[in-house]
Amino acid sequence: MRKTWRRQLALGLAVVTIWTGGNAEHFYAGQKDCETTAISTERLTDTEQKINLDKVNYQVKKSAYAPVFDASYYAKNNKDLKIAFGNDENALFQHFLNYGMSEGRQASAEFNVKSYRNAYADLRQAFGNDLKSYYLHYMNYGKREGRKATGVTTLQNPVTVYNGVNYSSVYNYNYYISRNPDVARVFPDDDISTLAHFVNYGMTEGRRGAQNFDVASYRNAYADLRQAFGNDWKSYYLHYMNCGKREGRKTTGVTLLQNPVTTYNGKDYAAVYNYDYYISKYSDLKKAFAGDDSAAIRHFVECGMAEGRQASTDFVLGVYKSNYSDLRSAFGNDNKSYYLHYIDCGKKEGRNAVTKIGIPTKPEPNPEPSPAPGPEPEEPATTEDKIKAKVAKISNDYGVTVLAGDSAGFYWTDTYCSGETDPETTLTWITMVDEQMARYPKGFFTDMQDITTVTIKLVHNLDAGGGSFAGVTSREYGDQMFIALNTSQSFLLSDRTFNHEMMHLIEYYIEAKSWNASTQQYESPLKATEAIKPDAEVNSTNNDYTTSDYNRGCEEQYYISAYAKTNGREDRAETFTDYMFRAYKKDYMIRADYPIPKKQQIIADCIRQYFPSAASQPAGSLSWEKWLP
Repeated sequence: MRKTWRRQLALGLAVVTIWTGGNAEHFYAGQKDCETTAISTERLTDTEQKINLDKVNYQVKKSAYAPVFDASYYAKNNKDLKIAFGNDENALFQHFLNYGMSEGRQASAEFNVKSYRNAYADLRQAFGNDLKSYYLHYMNYGKREGRKATGVTTLQNPVTVYNGVNYSSVYNYNYYISRNPDVARVFPDDDISTLAHFVNYGMTEGRRGAQNFDVASYRNAYADLRQAFGNDWKSYYLHYMNCGKREGRKTTGVTLLQNPVTTYNGKDYAAVYNYDYYISKYSDLKKAFAGDDSAAIRHFVECGMAEGRQASTDFVLGVYKSNYSDLRSAFGNDNKSYYLHYIDCGKKEGRNAVTKIGIPTKPEPNPEPSPAPGPEPEEPATTEDKIKAKVAKISNDYGVTVLAGDSAGFYWTDTYCSGETDPETTLTWITMVDEQMARYPKGFFTDMQDITTVTIKLVHNLDAGGGSFAGVTSREYGDQMFIALNTSQSFLLSDRTFNHEMMHLIEYYIEAKSWNASTQQYESPLKATEAIKPDAEVNSTNNDYTTSDYNRGCEEQYYISAYAKTNGREDRAETFTDYMFRAYKKDYMIRADYPIPKKQQIIADCIRQYFPSAASQPAGSLSWEKWLP
């Protein structure tokens, strides 16, 4: 008795049915019909049946995949496949189905998947990096729709909509990747992921996403926004998108704070306070609050008045005290009360807070003539000249070498980190380095020269292990330690990065000084901080036991950040940097027995032990000591 049988083959978007009754059948694949002769199974072995069925399978599918697959083209343009399969069309086709499409291989002169992906934003939004879906779309829809599938080498109409929100007023794909090469390297030709990075990270980091919107400029221009958003950078972008653009607000070219705030907690301190005067008069405040008028007024109210700091030419605390005995009787040494009295009453009463009453202000007769002023020193004419002058100043003042351009390049793991070549960027970063080095006591950097020279390298990329880093400190070259700073990262956090890496440099120096030749071990006293930790296991991926863990009291906040939990070195660097940059004492800094102040005290004591320049300064006077209990 003759047997007939039936088999169904999965074919992309269709099912092919094969009958072996000897009759011609149609095999449906996608939207194509393919006519062939069915195969009789009579007197055929299982192997022969399989071979014949594979041939039918290929012939059936060949017609459907013709727009994207040609066996001879595939073999010719993929040499590894030619070597592996020769001209075996079926083997080449099976490879294309199982691997080639997912790998983005070109198998037809008519279709290049990268070109097709580049050409159509709607497809990128639908398929992302699922390359196989682009081939199937072209077979089933794109070719019929007349879509272009070759010759498009750059992304067309990059997306600006993410989760239903259009960011085009603050974001342009081409501008963003040109200004952020670290992002471009991670997401090559991927406008979907690049936009997601901008929304989820770039705005928070203050990265510029478009020529027409500079978030630092927008923040500088409007005091109402600074009061509303403070340092929440993302909110400035969203405000401009939702309101600012419609209001015609200025978004570029504003380099200085406009109309700095004088109000704090509803009270106006303008009678005794001027932001520009306050930060210009005190170098520590300028370093801490330049560009942040909200933090500056908070410092003045919470600390500055009690410390007797002058914040305006219109009010001098010592003069006001001296002039009025009734105020001295009422307030004694309570400095803050004098400021508040002048704001609430004294100014309206016409009290004198500038010159001492009874002291003549006219000049003495026949004063000695002042010597004629000498010529003003010439300012460097070009950016390059300014860079040279800054480099020379840092070398003379601190004994530190600063490198940019080709001389700054170096290999880190297997990646070459290239030096920064843009003059304006170089000058901006060198100026920051100079300002931050001034916060360390005189002679601090030359203290290290008994072990190492110190070099600062400005580089345009710091990539390793699939990630991009803001800074790195190296002692690989023994007596030539260096700090590398990534100038492609946001400049807003550059000073914090510098001081974070400075703590690593300090630690390497202390380790070198504490090397025990007999045990072949570093016996750095800094490691004592590592004993200050919670009893429970620490997870470095969340905020448990950090200053952001609001479920715990200060006595259980052991770390500045989740990153500080990575290891002892990063913990010390994060702690040191936090103390360098806090504008006022935080709750977790108040008591000496809290974990974080205990760690910082160990760090401060070690620095005084190994750096003579620090040991010679009064206790509590160093930048990293000011908030210690």
